[in-house]
Amino acid sequence: MSRRRLGHGRRPREAARFGVQMASCRARLSLATALNACREVTLSELDPVTFLIATELLAGPDRHAKFQGPAVVHPRAAASPTLILLAHGSMDPAGNDYFESIQLRARRDFGTDAVEIAYLHFNSPTLREVVGELLSRRIHQARILPLLFSVSERAAEEIAEMIAELRHDYAALDIELLPPIGQDSRLQRLLWQIVRENVLPEELARTS
Repeated sequence: MSRRRLGHGRRPREAARFGVQMASCRARLSLATALNACREVTLSELDPVTFLIATELLAGPDRHAKFQGPAVVHPRAAASPTLILLAHGSMDPAGNDYFESIQLRARRDFGTDAVEIAYLHFNSPTLREVVGELLSRRIHQARILPLLFSVSERAAEEIAEMIAELRHDYAALDIELLPPIGQDSRLQRLLWQIVRENVLPEELARTS
């Protein structure tokens, strides 16, 4: 007695429903395979069309499969150095909320590896801990931006020593120290504008 092929011998409506179910299963298996494959590569290595498809697949959890991809890495962020925001730190953890909100926004806009935060004192992670984490993710380029309005001689020496130690201990690390944010002329102009608006509020109101 010959064995009937799977799905044969069913009523037309049942056969149609069965066909849809089988197609759905194949699609889910293909999606699961694609997600697992994408985990093995950096999205920046993909061609543009494949990158767009992969970002759609990994943007959120699939409703039907028990697979959830990692956060999407923007190709530019993956190819660029990670920016490490070096803050002073605070004995009050809430004092760092503002910097952490910047990090979250940068990760949302530029990718998970775009920006990290390190602290000089009181808080973690330290600069060394952040660098170690980057190297564990095979990220070998970093730029350090001190979030300081002014840098005392002691602080400048401390930061310089930290950078020198990191370069000595991690030969594969390409690290660049940027000027403190307080030296940026754009920030200086913004601060002056805020001061001026509060010193001469009535005059500014008349001229606006």
